[in-house]
Amino acid sequence: MIGCKPDIEVIKEPNVYEKLGIKDYEQIIRHPVSLDSIMDSSQWSQIKFEENEFDFDTVYQGEVIKKSYKFTNSGSKPLYILDTRVSCGCTITEYDESAINPDETGAIEVEFDTKGKSGNQNKSIIVLSNSRPNEDRLFMKGFVKIKN
Repeated sequence: MIGCKPDIEVIKEPNVYEKLGIKDYEQIIRHPVSLDSIMDSSQWSQIKFEENEFDFDTVYQGEVIKKSYKFTNSGSKPLYILDTRVSCGCTITEYDESAINPDETGAIEVEFDTKGKSGNQNKSIIVLSNSRPNEDRLFMKGFVKIKN
């Protein structure tokens, strides 16, 4: 017989929304559409990057390239960066998990460590948010020279 002890406390891991402090799930608007209407673009957040591609030109192996990708929430609802995904373990990201209100700005900080790299490099960063579309891509490219 399988039993359960009532004095054992179950620890529940918070989901991404709880980690962001979002209690009202209506704040997160992914696809505001109903069966009898078309999408209402006035009811979503929208991320607009100042630039989505960075060419770091030529650097020496071992240098760490840093880039701040600045963006604005050009929508009408709070914007949340939910996650980032990088193409390689040599690239890391950092971003604020709090809400970016309409017309406010934010940034995604990216670092690319060229240790062990050489030649042409093309790195991509996928940004997942509650905007429409909910996936954006950022790029870094350049050439890494080996020190003599």
